[in-house]
Amino acid sequence: MNFLIDNALSPRVAAGLRAAGHDVIALTLPGLESVDADRSSVTLSDHADAMADAERSNLVLGNSRTLLEQVNAALQRLDDGTYGFCQRCGKPIGERRLEALPYALYDLECQEIVERETTL
Repeated sequence: MNFLIDNALSPRVAAGLRAAGHDVIALTLPGLESVDADRSSVTLSDHADAMADAERSNLVLGNSRTLLEQVNAALQRLDDGTYGFCQRCGKPIGERRLEALPYALYDLECQEIVERETTL
């Protein structure tokens, strides 16, 4: 049985993708704490720490945004009827891969090719 063929699984797949999106938000928001408003005894070290924290928050936010975009794109593919098919070769993506990475764009073979191409 394959995810992309069995329409009865579509709601379960969509629910799993939406849950993954909610998990990203839940894990991201607590890390984006606001800077302490009391600046009366701020030192150069405090500024450096605040800058490092801001940079870390921006990285987390950027990574989370990318992951949410991937989840939303997978939901769109599910709606379009193209979910579970490799975006490079058109072959079905393995069920185990989709369970592990429900927003996967490529089957394992094409993923390796894409990774090699991007590292050149």
